[in-house]
Formats: sequence, structure tokens, C-alpha cells
Amino acid sequence: MSLILGVDGGGTKTHAVITDETGRTLGEGFGGPTNIDDHSLETASLNLGCAVNRARANAKLEPRPFAAAFLGIAGVVSEADRNLVRELARGLELCTPEHLGVDHDARVALAGGLSIRPGLVLIAGTGSACFGLGASGERHLTGGWGHLLADEGSGYWLGLEALRAAVRGFDGRGQRSALEQRVLAFLGIQAPEEIMQRVYVAGLSRSELAAFAPTTLEVAASGDPVARQIVEHGAKALAETIRVTAARINLVAPEIVMVGGILRSEVMLEPLRAHLLARLPEVRLVAAEQSPAHGACLLARALL
Repeated sequence: MSLILGVDGGGTKTHAVITDETGRTLGEGFGGPTNIDDHSLETASLNLGCAVNRARANAKLEPRPFAAAFLGIAGVVSEADRNLVRELARGLELCTPEHLGVDHDARVALAGGLSIRPGLVLIAGTGSACFGLGASGERHLTGGWGHLLADEGSGYWLGLEALRAAVRGFDGRGQRSALEQRVLAFLGIQAPEEIMQRVYVAGLSRSELAAFAPTTLEVAASGDPVARQIVEHGAKALAETIRVTAARINLVAPEIVMVGGILRSEVMLEPLRAHLLARLPEVRLVAAEQSPAHGACLLARALL
């Protein structure tokens, strides 16, 4: 029996799935984040190994190389990035180099979501990106540039925009909002004057800031105009990444699958649908058919 490994490694967690050559799931395991932009290679290797070993344990398998493996890892955008992940896989003895595939997490999300059919996947979790596969094999990734350059509509972006709106409200430069007190509570401080120390001295990581996104969405759902405007801007930016991606791969009526915690919120989905239909009237929003890690397994099987 040939054993296939698929991995979806993101900024929050890593999901590993083991299947046989027919696609039957044998075991699954989870570990910590493996985003190579946010974490050291040592940490990424440890978390990747943990997820794989847990999948092996659930499948009651002995540690041995897989027939093929595909790793979809957040932060992988260049050949140098792929080589770094290949080195991690080699150190963990996952499989032979010729049967190892490495790419960004959006590719495996699309492969799972549409079972390798042409179409688009929009990811909005800690970060954001849109990836598309055209009918003739064209590929294009829009976004995915990281929190300093892009990631509009992501959890990080929503958290950061909420903090910015709060300090403008404290100053009187912006409209007062329920976000202000929620920000103080989130940061564990009593007064606006303590924000500088908490953010710049104690530090606030990308994942920590993204953890405020659910609160931003909650405040928006309550009708707060400042929070709703933030969500509206994020939805518009996400819709634009979809439009650009579809145009680059020549898809007029694409299927789109949505992946990530931000896109499970109706307060984000409602304006996103409106902006999207204004740009691509024939778009079809569909539910994911399989998980990204299962999509990685499909891509790994193709390597055989």
C-alpha cells in the first residue's frame, strides 16, 4: 500500500493528512504554525514533524518515508522559499525528492476546495490571498505579500485597522466607537496612554493582533459604524483581489471557494458578495469539497 502525505501549513496551525493511493484517509494530525515568514525554520520543522507524527499515530503507522508528499506552506512564494521547505522535509525524511511537492497554502486550498478543477480560492485568515487555476493551466496568486505590504481583509488587517480607529477616536480625530473600550480590554490595559507601552515595548505579534479580528467583526455586527466601515473596506479589497486573479487566468464565470476564519462571518460575507457580484456577475460561490490538507494529498498523488 502506497502512503500519501498532504500538509496544509499556515500562520495558526498545521494540518497533516495521510491517505492510501485510492484517496482513503488513514489518519490526520495537527501541530503549531509553519509559516516560514513568521517563525524560524527550527520552529517550522518542529511543528511540521509534530503534525505528521500525530497523523501517523492516528493511522497506527510506523515512522517511514511516504510514497509521495505535498506541502502547502504559508509564506512560500519563491523558489528559495520552496528550497527551504524541501530541506525541512529532507530533515524529517518524509519522502524522496522526486516525489515531494512544495508550494503556498493557497494552492492546496484550491486543490481541496474544487478537487483540482479550475477556479479560484480566496483565503482570509491571519493573512489574505487569492489563487486561481485557469482552464489551460494558467496560475496566478494575488496578494499574499504579508502584513507589512498587503493582507487587506485578513485577520491581521482587521485587528490593526480597529486599533488605528480606536486611537483616532481617543484623539478626537475620528468618530467615537465601541471599539475603543474593546481595544483596551483586549490589550489588558486601563487607559489609552498605556497603548504605546503595550504595543511597542511589550510587543504585539501578527497572530496576537489577528486575534482581535473576531471582536472587530462582532462590533461591526452590532451596528457600530466605525467597525462596519472597516469591514466594508476589507470586503472591497478582497473582492478586488478576486477580480484581478480571474482576469489574469481568463476565467469569466469562475467557481470560487472561500477559506479562512474571517470568511465564516456573515458580516464580512454580505458586503463581499455585493462587491464581488458587481465585478463578476457570473461568479459562483461554492462550498469547499475537501480540506486544504486533503487537496495536498490529491497533488501528492499526481506526483506518482
